[in-house]
Amino acid sequence: MAVFSLTDSVVTNQDILNHTLQLSEVLQVVSTEDNQHIFSYLYPGCIIYQWEVESKEVLSKLDCSKLIPCSESLVTINIDDQFSPGRCQVSTLSVVGNLLYIGTCWGCLVVAETGTLRPVTVFRPYGQEIQSLVSFTPTSGRQCLVSIGRGYRNLIQRYCSNTGSLHGKDEEHQEESDKIFALLWRSGSWSMN
Repeated sequence: MAVFSLTDSVVTNQDILNHTLQLSEVLQVVSTEDNQHIFSYLYPGCIIYQWEVESKEVLSKLDCSKLIPCSESLVTINIDDQFSPGRCQVSTLSVVGNLLYIGTCWGCLVVAETGTLRPVTVFRPYGQEIQSLVSFTPTSGRQCLVSIGRGYRNLIQRYCSNTGSLHGKDEEHQEESDKIFALLWRSGSWSMN
């Protein structure tokens, strides 16, 4: 990763930083709002790196392959099959306030604290890859996040008893697994205080 130092909009220095000894491509870099830390990940890879801007050193790492979504049950999860490195691979990042949002190729949304990289929650609203995370602030208040991914998984419906035909639901699920969905999230309410 190349780091350029600027003084009065002029490049005054360039440093090359390496995540690991392996050659991999840095796919995305995002910064905290106060510009004290940046976060990056390698392709292919499951690890988020937290860098301190001033020292240009890695402070913390978060391995997404070690996280299990709280939205899964023993029926819907097969640990041996679902947690292969390819499924836990990071696909996108976004910072909103003091939270880092991480999308994975398995459709998981990881919410972590920007100061420590400690996970706040992990759940799986999509059946496949989360392709993009975009934050914005509406005119009426708190910041929001839009996640865009393939194959919406209705988490509420999964935990409510249903009298519908199982065959009909399977066909409906199959049709929706290839569609792209955008979900709107209100940020900042992930932990109970």
